[in-house]
Amino acid sequence: MDRWRFRGQLVYSQYGLDPADSLNYGKDIYKSYETRVSDYGNHTVQGKRRTCIMETCR
Repeated sequence: MDRWRFRGQLVYSQYGLDPADSLNYGKDIYKSYETRVSDYGNHTVQGKRRTCIMETCR
């Protein structure tokens, strides 16, 4: 009897990029903490929103 095995993986993520070199939303860990945009009202996926999708099938 033949057996078939299938394995799939899907990774979906969203993150925000800094819209300009002078703005710091936190994506670049090498930028100074002192150049952050604001102290309050921050949330995830600020700045230029980017979506990343990776999939694999075996």
